[in-house]
This record gives sequence, C-alpha cells and structure tokens, in this order.
Amino acid sequence: EFYLASDPKASSAIIATFKGYTSVESAVSVSNKNVSIYLEPASVFEMPIANRKLNQENIIANASPSFYDALVNMPGVGVNMQSFLSKSVGFRGINSTTNQRFSQYVDGMDNQLPGFNFSMGNILGVADIDVDKVELLSESLPMLQGSGGINGSLLVNSKNPFTHPGLSAQFRLGLNHLDNYQTNRSPWEDMSIRYARVLNNRLGIKVALAYTQGEDWESRNLGNFDRLNMRLIAGNRSNPAYDGVNVYGDENGPHMPTLEQIGLDVKNENPNVPCGCLPEPQRSIVTAFNKGMLPKLAVTRTGYAEEELVDYGTNSLKTIGAIHYKISNSVEAIAQVNWRKGNALYTDVDRYVLKDFNLGQYKLELKGKQFLLRGYTTRVNSGDTYNATRLGGLLNEVWKPNSIWLKEYAYAFAVEKLKGTSDQDAHNAARIMGDNGRPEPGTDNYSILKSNLLKKGALFQDHSNLMQYEGAYDFSGLFKHKLDLLAGASYRKYNLNSGGTIFDDLNQKISLNEYGGYLQLGKNITNKLKLVGSVRIDKSKSFDMLYSPGFTANYTVKPNSNFRASYQFRQRNPTISNQYLDFEAANGEIHLIGGLPDMLNKYNLYTNRPYTAESYRNYVLNNASLEEYVFDAQGIKPEQVQTIELGYRGMFNNKFLIDASGYYNKYRHYISPINVYQTQVSGNFSPQNIVLYHVPVNIKGNPYSWGLGVSMGYNWKKLVFNGNVSYNKNDKLPLSFNEGFNVPQVLFNFGVSSRDIVKNVGFNVVYRWQEDFYWQSNFVSGNVPAFGTLDGQLSLKVSSYNSIIKIGGSNLLNHYYKTAYGNPSVGGMYYVSILFNEFLK
Repeated sequence: EFYLASDPKASSAIIATFKGYTSVESAVSVSNKNVSIYLEPASVFEMPIANRKLNQENIIANASPSFYDALVNMPGVGVNMQSFLSKSVGFRGINSTTNQRFSQYVDGMDNQLPGFNFSMGNILGVADIDVDKVELLSESLPMLQGSGGINGSLLVNSKNPFTHPGLSAQFRLGLNHLDNYQTNRSPWEDMSIRYARVLNNRLGIKVALAYTQGEDWESRNLGNFDRLNMRLIAGNRSNPAYDGVNVYGDENGPHMPTLEQIGLDVKNENPNVPCGCLPEPQRSIVTAFNKGMLPKLAVTRTGYAEEELVDYGTNSLKTIGAIHYKISNSVEAIAQVNWRKGNALYTDVDRYVLKDFNLGQYKLELKGKQFLLRGYTTRVNSGDTYNATRLGGLLNEVWKPNSIWLKEYAYAFAVEKLKGTSDQDAHNAARIMGDNGRPEPGTDNYSILKSNLLKKGALFQDHSNLMQYEGAYDFSGLFKHKLDLLAGASYRKYNLNSGGTIFDDLNQKISLNEYGGYLQLGKNITNKLKLVGSVRIDKSKSFDMLYSPGFTANYTVKPNSNFRASYQFRQRNPTISNQYLDFEAANGEIHLIGGLPDMLNKYNLYTNRPYTAESYRNYVLNNASLEEYVFDAQGIKPEQVQTIELGYRGMFNNKFLIDASGYYNKYRHYISPINVYQTQVSGNFSPQNIVLYHVPVNIKGNPYSWGLGVSMGYNWKKLVFNGNVSYNKNDKLPLSFNEGFNVPQVLFNFGVSSRDIVKNVGFNVVYRWQEDFYWQSNFVSGNVPAFGTLDGQLSLKVSSYNSIIKIGGSNLLNHYYKTAYGNPSVGGMYYVSILFNEFLK
C-alpha cells in the first residue's frame, strides 16, 4: 500500500504489511532508489499481555486513560499510584513508592531524578500521541542498560519524524470523583498535539506538546500509626497519643516527653521550693506528679489533615522538540530537547507536594546500523516543592511551640485530675486548653501562616543534574554475522545541589563520577540453539569495581515455539540518597542520613553507638536492657542479586499464544533503611536527648524472591481473548528494616478486544485483580486490601478524517482501591476522546 503527495518534491509514503508481521510506514520520495523496511514478527509480539511490549496500535486501543496506566495489564506488573499523575512501576517481586531497582529510559535517556535515582512515572515522560513503542525488560535483558535496573527496565521510544510525519492531535475530556466520595465530581482534560515534517529526504523535524490537568485523588487514611513499633494500633483523635496516617503535625517520636516526664522536669526546675509555695501552673503539675496522676504517656499535637495542607489540583506539561538529519541512508544525527513540568503529590518518608517541579533533558546522538554515540544531560528544578508532613509540624510549632503547648496540656490535665475527673475527660479538657488560639483551616490567620511557611520552612531545594556520555559498536560484521559481538562504554557525572536541604552539600560540593562498560557475545550453535554471554563492569567514586556477568540460551523447537533460560549476576551501587542524604523527616522526629562512613562519622555513630529499634522498644515498654547497633566499618556496600529465569513461548495455528516463565532472585547485601536510637549524653534517656536516625544498611543473610507467570492469547474470528496470572513469593525481611518487597502473591488480568467487531467499531475490556498484601515502607506500614478493577472502551474509526473517537474509562465500577498503605484511594475515571492521526504528511 502506498500514497503519493501532490507535490513531487514533498514526501510520500510506503506502508508495508505482511501476514504475521506488524505494519510499518516509511517516508519516500522520487529521488529514492532503494527503500529498506524492516518488519517485526507480530505473531509473537503483537499481544502485549503475552509479551511486555506496547506498540502504537496497542496504545490507541488501550482502555486506560494513558499508556502508562496500561502497564498493569502486563504479566507480573504493579503500578503504585501515589497520585493522579505520580506513579512507580513494581516488577519481579519488588515495589515501593520510589522503586530504585527499576529503571526507566526515554529515547535512550535515563528518566531518573538525578539526586534520588528513581523515576516519577510518566508525569515527566512522553505524551501518548508521540509514543512509538514501549518495552518492559526483565532481568535477563537490561544488562546493557546500566547497573540500576536490577529488577527490570522500561524503555519508552518516541516517534521518529521520518517514519511518522504529519500533524496529529488528541483531546480527552473526562470525569472523576463521580460519587462525591472525596470531593465534588470534577473534570480532567488531556490535550496533545504533534507535528513532524521531512525536508529534502534528509532533514526531519518534530515538535510535540501535551497538557494534562485534573483534580487529584485524596489520601484520607485516619488510621492511628505507632511509630515506635512501626505498626497500626487502635484509636482515633480521642486517643491522646494519636498519630494519623494522613494527618500531619501530630507525629509522635522519641522527642515527645510523657506527661510524667513533664511533671518531673517542672519539679526539678524548682528543687528547693515546697509544692504549696509554687505559683500556677507549676503547683498543680507538681502536685499531680507527686500523687502519681500524670501518666507515662507521650501525647501528640492536634495535626492537620492532608486535604488542609495541599492543593489537589494537579497538572503536567510535556514538551519535546527534535531535529533528525540523515548524513547517509544508514547514519542519522539527532538533537533533542525534552522539557516537562508538573504539579502532583508523591510519597517517600513523608508526603511531598511537587509544585512547579520541572525536569529538562537535552540530547545529541549519532547512530548507524553498527554504532551509537550519545550524550545528554538531565537537569531538575524543584520549583516550590514542599514537604506536607513538615508543613503540618511547622504550623503547630510556629503558632505555639511544643514546649509551651505541652506544659499547658499538662497543667490542664493536672487540674482536672485533682478535681477527680476521669482520664478521658481530663485529656479532652487539656487538648482544648493547648489548642486555644490554633489557626483553623479556612481562616485568614491560617492562610497567612501557611503562605509564609511555604516561602521558607517547608520548602526543599533540588537543582541537581547528571551528564551522560555513552557509545556502542556492533562488531558482528567483522565475523560475517556468524558471531555476534557488541561492546559499549559509558561515563556519568552527578552534581548535587540542594543547598543542604536534602543532601550533605551545605558546606561542600558533591560530584560523583561513574564509569561503565559491557561486552556481549552471541553465537548460533545450531539453527535452533543460540547462546549469548555478557559481562558488565561499573565503577563509582565511592565503591570498588563491580562485575556483572550473564548468560542466556534460546532454543527454537519450531517456528514460533521456543524455550529460553538465563542466569544473571547483577550488582548495583547504592543510590545517591543512600550515600549522601541528610535531612529531617516526620516533622523532625527522624533524621535521615546516608550510609557512607563519612556520614556515619559526621553524627558519631561509630563512636557513640546507637541502640537497635527492637531493644529501644523493649526498653520503653518493659524497661528491658538496650542493645547496641554496630555499623560496618566500610559503611554501605553495593547490592548483589543472582537471577535464574526459565520460560517458554509458543504460537499454535497462528491463533493461540502461550507464554510461561519463572524466576528466582537471591540477594546479597540487600539494601534497606534501618532505625536506630542514639543518646547525645550517655545514660540520659530523656526525650530531648534521643535522636532517631534512619540509615540505609546492608541486610545480613540472603533474602530471596521467586515467581511464576503464565500469559495466554487466543484469536477467534474478530475477537482476541487474552489473560495472564502471576504468583510471587518473597522472603520476609526483619521487622527492624523499613522497606519490604511490597507485592501481592497473586494477581491476574483477563481481557477481550476487537479492533473491528463491526465495520469501523472496536472495543477493549480488561478486568484486573490482585490479592491483599502487607505494605512495609519508610512512610507507614499496613495491610493493603485486595481489589479488582474493570477497564473498557468503545471506539469508532472515521477513516475519511483519519480519526478515532473513543469513549471509555478505568475502574468503571468505581470501587475505590489503594495500591499502597498511606496512598490515596483511587476511583473511576471516565472519558471521551478524539484522535486525529498524522494529517498533512
């Protein structure tokens, strides 16, 4: 199939199709003497649920609001939804709100935040209208992508102007919050436009712009979290020691003294004054203390709910501009700029509000059939991003410092108890007195105070950047392709710039260099058996050289039927935050630091040894003996994982596809944060003297994870049935570590679709379910209930206008669910969209 432009100098196109292969469109002109078009087998790769790949047709037919939301339909994949736009991918037995074991690349550029080494999902990614292909790689494949993605990598490639010229536009209008459960029903919009053009068959240009906005999902978990034991306990605000999961400013920690301790302190402040001669409020406090009426209970401040501290209006702006120049038919030069800006929420140790947050990526690339040279930089600007948890604490501290509030509370409690009032009524009266003058949300006083704090105290600064230079060469031609040989090398430099608000860079400049290289060798032993061996080396400033070998085998039983096996030994360096983090979280109750020896020495954790979290809990609860925690003299070390993967894929009668796989991961030096308690003066265990440190360390022992998965697809007439089921089993980490594997054991997807059930009408329906599991993280821990969601869409092709009209939604039944404990509840999203695809070619 082909079409010609009316102007002989303009570009025309050839659309090549062949049964069993995906169709490819290529721009041509009358000056072309030869046109090379490469087709990819569709019999194996076209069904994304039996594969971990999305092409343009899959993305257009997707029922979810975006291609990124469709990743959950791939086998074994979980997407952690921290907000409407901020998401992280979990894969192969591990998930977290900041999954640093999973990498994401956009057009070959690492999409991570330079200072934190994790991606924010697609809020800083690519517009659907410009996505060409998405591929999820397991451990057996991303050897060449770098040391970070030891649990997988996501490769997102945008469209090339030579193969996809023309003007495209898409508009989605949707609704969520339909039942007014969290807030009033509200619209969301997604608008995008892309234009690409080829000039003189050599020069290709493209620009793309996408804007999304809506009302975010809200986190309203009012469960009571015990930070000492890192678990949920019964009670609500009527509990004097209440610490709400999504209520901030009420955080309880070692700094909060008990009412008994306050009474003792007041008494010790006046050691030689008889109780009856003391003025109020000291007299009542000391009298109640002497009579044993002040309990050994640390009460908490009255916090502010998340919806009182944040603006749930969310948006994302994505822009891309690229110039492609064909030096020859096989060599192409690319200059590309990706700039994104967003407002959203995300979860780490606290809840953070990304406000005017932006990320720029700038790339120069030269590639041919046998080589690749690429250089790019990633630059982040945190804008007015702030810590919502910290904001709640500052609001309380500024209008009335803790020291004053606690004494007022103790005084009112003492007065009530001396009257014979019950404990609960005494606590109620004490809180009323302590909260006298509290700025209430919605008042001018509250708004002014919040605005002032957002200009200074709650903000954090991040202007970090990275620079990457890399190259690769395919030497297979030297061996007449009887032996495949690929080699490559890379250099990366991180420059941290947080002004001391996040990292230990207040009084020093922190730059880190990383070097990497790889070699991959492949050989067809027979016409059915192919073996591939590879090795990767990585060197970081802070650590010794890492060696990561791997081996894969593929045996073809017959066309479209093969077995695969692989063994990988992967290593990854601790992240930048694992090394140089230095800031206070949880309203100042936790001090987060990196695990390098310099950081441990900075806070005297080698010489003034802290106590383990377990022994400190037992000391507080049962006055048991304390146990010291001894940090490794070398500090934190690189993490290792050995992976074995087996699989089979087969297509039968060109209608039935099955893909089965299993994996086993065994870790060594697994990295997880741990809490330790240090006294500033030996033997003094008063709250003012204790500091809780949160430090990444290597777990002793060899935790494991393993899993099985089966995917199937069946073509019947005009219908395609597909489904997959995954089982994951993970080792239980010690309770002292705050970051678990966080995946459900069982999850499955089942769907049915048709691209042309009747003329020009298609549909897609997908049901997904996962069982309940326990979520363990730095923020909070708790059980995540099982849930199921139903997504669906109905589409109409309008061929005369090269357009598609679609109506659909995700979570059509509007059953609210959570992907992690402490994250928002996600309801239904419904939309109607229209796509105009590649006009004016």
